[in-house]
Amino acid sequence: MIYMVECSFTDPVMEDQWNAFYSGPKLTALLGNVDGFRQSQRFRDIDGGDVPYLAAHEVVSNELLETQSYKNAGGGSFLHFQPYIKNWRRTIFSGLDRLPEVSPDQRLIVIDSAPKPFPGITVHWLRSAGLGHIVPSRGVAIVSAEQAAALKQEEGIRILGPLNPLMRARQ
Repeated sequence: MIYMVECSFTDPVMEDQWNAFYSGPKLTALLGNVDGFRQSQRFRDIDGGDVPYLAAHEVVSNELLETQSYKNAGGGSFLHFQPYIKNWRRTIFSGLDRLPEVSPDQRLIVIDSAPKPFPGITVHWLRSAGLGHIVPSRGVAIVSAEQAAALKQEEGIRILGPLNPLMRARQ
């Protein structure tokens, strides 16, 4: 299952600190202390937008987010950054077991419109399986920066660049 957390951050002065915290201590705590958090990677929409940030986490189940270990590791909390987080939405998706890494020269595309073919691109269609159910299904694909540039004008597609390498839980 893929747990996606999307949001915006409203204080430009603190944004770099928040990104360092989220991509560092926050993900380290979740991956190091919560059985069932397997991998995580964060992204930012290359065009900004109302909800520019997306964190994708590979998790074992919906129930994981109700556990005490998740809450103890700071799950759902962003400390003193919390007042600046807006448009916060969380959804768990089924349909993809492993979270693939997006390298710095690649982009993650997220499609929340009706499924349609994109020649030469493998889109994985996920189904909403828990939490906010923001969309009933979502397409995700990893593409080159050149492919992403060609898709920029497509309606209903977000193009995101990685903020950090894929982080894995300690085994």
